Amino acid sequence: MASYGELLTASGVRSPERTEPEEEDELRAQHQAEKEERDGEMCRPEESLVKLDEKIQNLEEMLRTEGDETEQRERAEREKERERVEREKERERVEREKERRREEEQRANTEREERQREEMEMLRQRYRQEAIEDSGRSQNPGDVVLGAAIGGIVGSLRGPLGAAAGAAIGAVAGAQLPHLMRDRVRMREVLRLLRLDMSGERTPGRTELPSQEEEDRWNDRNRQMQREEDELRAQHQAEQEGRERGMREEMTRREESLIKPLEKIHDLEDKLGRETNEESRRELEAQLGREREQIGSLERERERRRVDEQRERREREERQRGEMEALRQRYRQEAREDAGRSLNRGAVVLGATIGGIAGAQRGPFGAAAGAALGAALAVRLGPFLEWERRNEEER
Repeated sequence: MASYGELLTASGVRSPERTEPEEEDELRAQHQAEKEERDGEMCRPEESLVKLDEKIQNLEEMLRTEGDETEQRERAEREKERERVEREKERERVEREKERRREEEQRANTEREERQREEMEMLRQRYRQEAIEDSGRSQNPGDVVLGAAIGGIVGSLRGPLGAAAGAAIGAVAGAQLPHLMRDRVRMREVLRLLRLDMSGERTPGRTELPSQEEEDRWNDRNRQMQREEDELRAQHQAEQEGRERGMREEMTRREESLIKPLEKIHDLEDKLGRETNEESRRELEAQLGREREQIGSLERERERRRVDEQRERREREERQRGEMEALRQRYRQEAREDAGRSLNRGAVVLGATIGGIAGAQRGPFGAAAGAALGAALAVRLGPFLEWERRNEEER
């Protein structure tokens, strides 16, 4: 059976060159060194305790320092988080204000564009109406009834039979009037042509258009009307663009004016959170209250300016509508003066026409007298016709 040394050698724990006595001596020396070290430590208990006390103090100091730093870090983190929340709230408020301003501006632009479209459509309709009236086409669906009434009044000068004949002639003339006007023949031209027909100076069935001078004057007025309309529209657009640019600049200035007071409020809140002295805290709270009051004053001023801007916008829109209406009124008056017609849709000319037809039975002088009398009677019927026209439009 192998010895213990041979087993150590075979397992690789001991080198085969070293003998068992050498190993025992080495182990014994190691044990002796450990014993001496333990004896030395047992002989110096006070020195060991001092070192342990120093080590404990160092550890306590390290823990205390780390505790202070941890508390400072936690406080700084809390302050930073609170500041971040406040800034996020302020940023959201500013974004909401910008969005509200943007929506108000878009709504104002939409309303303005809709209003301008309506104004332009109304203007075009008025111009078309004036052009239709200027071209001499009748717009009264009661032309037959009106012609019969005026013809009957004029023909009644010759008794009951004259009234019946005048009413019949007036009804026929009123029925044929839209067809005569279809080719842009003017009312005065119709009157002249009818007189020529009754006197035998014109070939029946011939239709003469207005003179070139009248056409040129009518076209010049339309071109001038279009130019002034474009100029007025461009002026309104320039005013609107300038106003919008001013509103954007004013909004930018207001936002910039709020940045510094808000930053100062944040700084004061930070100082107030760190301050422990009661007197200093009261001073900071008083200063913070003044800054908040300043912010409130700026907010009230901004609201007042917003109300003023809305009032100015309404006044500007009213002024622009007044300018457009004045332009329409002026051109309407010019068109009426150029066409030579009164406000009752050609009732005077129609009365003169039918009166001339009824009076032409007595010759040229009778035609002239009948035309004058028919015009005078039509003037008397003007208020009634205007009332009837308004009722028609309301229906």
